[in-house]
Amino acid sequence: PGIGGLAQLLINSGYQYCCVDRNSTLVEFLKSKNVDAQFAEVPPIPFGDDSFDCVVLVNVFEHMTDSKSAILLMNDVRRVLKKGGKLFMIMPHSSGWGDDFYDVDYTHSFPVSPERIRQVLSDVNLTVRYMALTYGCVAGIFGLLANLVTSFIGGILYKVRPLNGKFLKAKILFHPVIWVVGEKLDK
Repeated sequence: PGIGGLAQLLINSGYQYCCVDRNSTLVEFLKSKNVDAQFAEVPPIPFGDDSFDCVVLVNVFEHMTDSKSAILLMNDVRRVLKKGGKLFMIMPHSSGWGDDFYDVDYTHSFPVSPERIRQVLSDVNLTVRYMALTYGCVAGIFGLLANLVTSFIGGILYKVRPLNGKFLKAKILFHPVIWVVGEKLDK
C-alpha cells in the first residue's frame, strides 16, 4: 500500500479500497488516514472467495520465498477475485537488476521475469491481458537510455562510496520494471 497515495486516489474517486501489509507501523499509519488496512502476511489473503473486482500487487511478487509461495499467492489472488476480476502487478525485472535485485532489499528472494510471470499466472488459470517493461517509470528508448546512464554513473559513484545508499538509489532509479494486467475469466 505504500504511504496511501493510491488508496486516497481510489477512495476520493468513489471506489471501495482495502489493503494488507506485513508492516504493522505502516498499517497503523494508513488506518490513521482512514484507510481500511489490515496487518497480515500473505499468502493467505485474509478475505473470502470472490471478494474483489481488482487486486493490486506492487512490489510484492519478488518477496515470495520460492516458486511454491508464488503459486500459493497467485492461487489466493484468483480465489479472492470475482469472475472477470482484474489483477494489476508491478515488480522489478530481476535479470535487468543484476546484484542490485538483492542488494537494494534483502527480502527480495524470488527472481522475476516476464516469462516467469506468464507461467505462474497460467498455472493458476489467470489470463495475462497486458504486459510491459519500463525503465523506472519511463518506457521505450528514453527509458533504456536513462537506465544505461544512471546505471553507469550510479555504479561508479556506488563503487567510490559503497556504504552510501543514495548512490545505490541513483543507480536503480531507471532499472527495468514489469507491469502486468491479468484477469480471472471463470469461476
